[in-house]
Amino acid sequence: MQLNHGTSVAGVATAAKDDTAIHGVAFNADIAMWSLHMNSLGNLTVNNAILANAVNGLQNAGARIINQSWGYKTLLAPDLIATQQAFLLGQYPDMIAEMRRGAAVHVWAAGNEAGEHVAVTSALPTLFPELTG
Repeated sequence: MQLNHGTSVAGVATAAKDDTAIHGVAFNADIAMWSLHMNSLGNLTVNNAILANAVNGLQNAGARIINQSWGYKTLLAPDLIATQQAFLLGQYPDMIAEMRRGAAVHVWAAGNEAGEHVAVTSALPTLFPELTG
């Protein structure tokens, strides 16, 4: 089971400022982790309840920035905005509702595919403008 990606991201964000190497952008930050486990094939098994509980738990614990380091490989398609918006809202209504509470800033990678377009999950602020703050 791979659980090292989030740890690497957290290290980049919060690496100590000790004058021995680089330091993180939030070097004095506390870290709260919520791991999304992979199945035996190396794929995430996420659903609305898992993600809503993660966002709710982190926000209620006082997290001000949440790294959403998961996503679909499906790219944002400008001509399918309404379809993609409906799909995500249908799949993750409670997670999106938690994000709308605005208790934290949610950060998404543009995607891990090294492409020129963003993944549909990375485009949540485009699909749901109220998430932009």
